[in-house]
Amino acid sequence: MDARAHDGDPIFALDEDRAFVVDRAARVFDEEGVVCCAWAVLLNHYHLLARFPGPPGPVMNRLNTAIAGRVRRRRGGAGAVFQGRYFSAMCEDDAALLTRLAYVTANPIHHGVVASVEALETHAWSSLGELTGRREARLVHPAATLALLHDRPGVALSGLRELLDIRVRIWAERDAASSAPRAPTDDQPIAETIIPPRGLRRQIGSRPSAAAVGTHVPPVSSDW
Repeated sequence: MDARAHDGDPIFALDEDRAFVVDRAARVFDEEGVVCCAWAVLLNHYHLLARFPGPPGPVMNRLNTAIAGRVRRRRGGAGAVFQGRYFSAMCEDDAALLTRLAYVTANPIHHGVVASVEALETHAWSSLGELTGRREARLVHPAATLALLHDRPGVALSGLRELLDIRVRIWAERDAASSAPRAPTDDQPIAETIIPPRGLRRQIGSRPSAAAVGTHVPPVSSDW
């Protein structure tokens, strides 16, 4: 899912703005029992891949109301902060889930914020560094995310990097084939399904241990 600023306003232009999104989402998700598997915060929008224990509307309204209130308090003005309702879609099968996992995680590369998957690992505003252990996990639940790929974390991380490389190549090929330059704030829709790397044994439906994920976090299940 994602939420975008009205008229493309740069409501997340500063690190403190992006940190507020991550910190508030972590608080709301913890209280509401949401498992976040991937996230990215960009200049004027953010992306999430998460498992909600019920309809996402109340949780997302709580998060976006807090963000919008902060924007208005700091910038003044009136009217909508977000461009309508947040976008959401269910992942109906394993391929859709892994495709969206790669899309959300790698989105800063798509927008030219960082140049490569390697650079993304040290980028503060995407979940990859949390998944690889380069940063403390503030919002994402690494055990839950990696369990979607493989029951061995090392193999899961290798597979995730391959998925991200595939996603980045698709974006580059589409941009190269386009007759008009893409605005850096525009996202392209997910029009293709990424085929997982050979030998990657997905673990959708597995139940990570409470010790690995935390007793307050619902187990990963097929209800995406």
